Amino acid sequence: MSLMRYVKKAKKGDKEALLHLILLEKESYYKLAFSYMGNANDAMDAMEDMIVRVYEKIDQLRDPEVFYSWSKTILANGCKSMLHKRNKLVLVDEWQPDQESEPSCSGKAETNWIALENRRSCADCISRVGQSI
Repeated sequence: MSLMRYVKKAKKGDKEALLHLILLEKESYYKLAFSYMGNANDAMDAMEDMIVRVYEKIDQLRDPEVFYSWSKTILANGCKSMLHKRNKLVLVDEWQPDQESEPSCSGKAETNWIALENRRSCADCISRVGQSI
């Protein structure tokens, strides 16, 4: 069966046809995802997201001949989105506060709140030292 037929079947909701299309190019999908994500687990997650998104949006594909470039664009955009979300996440173990700068009104609210909590902790310690003397 030709590529066009599989794409047309997939557009009609045939999951097996979509799976067949994806399996034909699984190595190239994986290589693309891995080149963005840098590890196998994230690459596989990106591919899973791409499969779901392709299934949901295949009715928007106008030209069946461009299925692979269209689906790889979806994969690349999904990888970029995942990387963008990952960069926003800062783990507590990796977070290192800036010791030398005082928080200002122009800084982030979270940074100001953490600095305020640190000041309160220091003030509590100082008040306890004063009481014990």
